[in-house]
Order: sequence, then C-alpha cells, then structure tokens
Amino acid sequence: MDAQLASQLKSPDAQIRLQAAERLMNEPSLVSATVLLDAVADSSEEVREAIVAALENLETPDAGEIKAIAERLQNPSANVAYWAATLLGRCSQDAAVVLPAILQVLQNRQEPEVQERLVLAIERIGPGAKPALAVLQKLETSSNPRLQRLVASAMQAISGG
Repeated sequence: MDAQLASQLKSPDAQIRLQAAERLMNEPSLVSATVLLDAVADSSEEVREAIVAALENLETPDAGEIKAIAERLQNPSANVAYWAATLLGRCSQDAAVVLPAILQVLQNRQEPEVQERLVLAIERIGPGAKPALAVLQKLETSSNPRLQRLVASAMQAISGG
C-alpha cells in the first residue's frame, strides 16, 4: 500500500487530496479499499468524483479487508455505505463472514440505493446466505419495484435456483 497516497487523501488541502484521488482513478489498488471508502465521504465534490472512479475500477477487494469494509456500512454517509455494500458484493461468497452485519444494516438503513446494493451482495453470496431469507421476505412487499426484483433474484440465488 502506498502510505503517502493514503496520507495525502487526509490532507487539509483539497488540491492535494484531489491529486491523490486522481492518481488512484487508474491505480486504485495502490491503497486499501477501506482508504478509498473513507475518502468517498470527502467534503470536495471533485475528490469524491475521483474516488468514485477509483472504486469503479477497483476489482475484488482483498479478503482480509472484508470485515473492515463491512464496518463502513454503518457510516452515516450513504455514499460510504453504498460503496461498502458494492465492494462486499464483489467479494461474492467470501462476504458470507459478514452476513450478520449486512442483514443488520439492510434492516436499519432506509436509502434505496444502499438497500439495493446490500441485496445484490446477498445474492452474490448465494446459498451461503440462507439466514438472509427471513429478512428478504420482509422486503418482498417494498414500495420500491427495483428492490422487489432484486429481492426475488437474491432469494432465487440463495435457494440454488
């Protein structure tokens, strides 16, 4: 991990944060996924946009980071929670170790985009997410049609169908 880039993302100078974020757009693996997640809540819109681009380019996070990523689901920033859920989805079955945290957040967060990403993460866990069925059943009657479709798809994936 590039400690200097990670440090620059915490600089009080928005221009320094932006330069670091722009470098990470093409090489997101230079810092940990959690560093990127923390930076996606930056006060500067330009920095946030560059960090989102880096997160979009980040492939599967290191399995050793899964628990730390799951902790970010509790972040008050919907942007951080959204990207944490997205990264957990990329971890597929490996994210099963944090299924209880995913389910807790799914039941407590109201932002549709965060809920949708959490359901997608559950779907990617697949049959190992059987404990999620009860929570998903409660969401089947959501007023959000997209969430309803995602829930149905996740339930099918869990059931092995």
